[in-house]
Amino acid sequence: MISWQGFSASAGTPAPVIERLNAETNAALAHPEMRKWLAEQGLEPLAGPPGTLGSLLAADLPRWETLVRRAGIRAD
Repeated sequence: MISWQGFSASAGTPAPVIERLNAETNAALAHPEMRKWLAEQGLEPLAGPPGTLGSLLAADLPRWETLVRRAGIRAD
Protein backbone atom coordinates (compact mmCIF):
# COMPACT_ATOMS: atom_id res chain seq x y z
CA MET A 1 0.00 0.00 0.00
CA ILE A 2 1.20 3.47 -0.79
CA SER A 3 -0.16 6.73 0.49
CA TRP A 4 -0.33 9.93 -1.45
CA GLN A 5 -1.21 13.56 -1.01
CA GLY A 6 -2.62 15.97 -3.53
CA PHE A 7 -4.12 19.35 -4.08
CA SER A 8 -7.75 19.92 -4.97
CA ALA A 9 -9.96 22.93 -5.57
CA SER A 10 -13.65 23.54 -5.15
CA ALA A 11 -15.99 22.59 -7.97
CA GLY A 12 -16.51 25.55 -10.22
CA THR A 13 -13.03 27.00 -9.72
CA PRO A 14 -12.29 28.87 -12.97
CA ALA A 15 -10.05 26.96 -15.38
CA PRO A 16 -7.41 29.75 -15.51
CA VAL A 17 -7.03 29.52 -11.72
CA ILE A 18 -6.66 25.72 -11.87
CA GLU A 19 -4.11 26.03 -14.68
CA ARG A 20 -2.07 28.61 -12.75
CA LEU A 21 -2.09 26.57 -9.54
CA ASN A 22 -1.07 23.49 -11.51
CA ALA A 23 1.74 25.31 -13.32
CA GLU A 24 3.13 26.75 -10.07
CA THR A 25 2.91 23.40 -8.28
CA ASN A 26 4.66 21.61 -11.15
CA ALA A 27 7.37 24.29 -11.18
CA ALA A 28 7.93 23.86 -7.44
CA LEU A 29 8.09 20.07 -7.77
CA ALA A 30 10.65 20.39 -10.57
CA HIS A 31 13.01 22.50 -8.46
CA PRO A 32 16.10 20.46 -7.51
CA GLU A 33 16.09 21.59 -3.87
CA MET A 34 12.42 20.66 -3.50
CA ARG A 35 12.99 17.26 -5.10
CA LYS A 36 15.94 16.66 -2.76
CA TRP A 37 13.91 17.63 0.31
CA LEU A 38 10.99 15.45 -0.75
CA ALA A 39 13.32 12.50 -1.34
CA GLU A 40 14.81 12.98 2.14
CA GLN A 41 11.25 12.69 3.51
CA GLY A 42 10.75 9.46 1.58
CA LEU A 43 8.39 11.10 -0.88
CA GLU A 44 8.30 10.81 -4.64
CA PRO A 45 6.64 13.76 -6.40
CA LEU A 46 4.27 13.16 -9.26
CA ALA A 47 3.61 16.27 -11.29
CA GLY A 48 1.35 16.50 -14.27
CA PRO A 49 -1.73 18.08 -15.75
CA PRO A 50 -4.71 19.01 -13.57
CA GLY A 51 -6.49 15.69 -14.24
CA THR A 52 -3.67 13.55 -12.80
CA LEU A 53 -5.14 13.39 -9.29
CA GLY A 54 -8.62 12.66 -10.64
CA SER A 55 -7.23 9.74 -12.63
CA LEU A 56 -5.46 8.40 -9.56
CA LEU A 57 -8.65 8.63 -7.50
CA ALA A 58 -10.69 6.94 -10.23
CA ALA A 59 -8.21 4.04 -10.28
CA ASP A 60 -7.92 3.73 -6.48
CA LEU A 61 -11.59 3.96 -5.52
CA PRO A 62 -12.71 0.58 -6.95
CA ARG A 63 -9.77 -1.17 -5.25
CA TRP A 64 -10.67 0.28 -1.86
CA GLU A 65 -14.39 -0.39 -2.33
CA THR A 66 -13.61 -4.05 -2.99
CA LEU A 67 -11.28 -4.28 0.02
CA VAL A 68 -13.81 -2.68 2.36
CA ARG A 69 -16.63 -4.89 1.08
CA ARG A 70 -14.57 -8.12 1.37
CA ALA A 71 -13.39 -7.20 4.85
CA GLY A 72 -16.94 -6.39 5.96
CA ILE A 73 -15.91 -2.97 7.18
CA ARG A 74 -18.84 -0.77 8.17
CA ALA A 75 -19.01 2.88 9.17
CA ASP A 76 -20.23 3.52 12.72
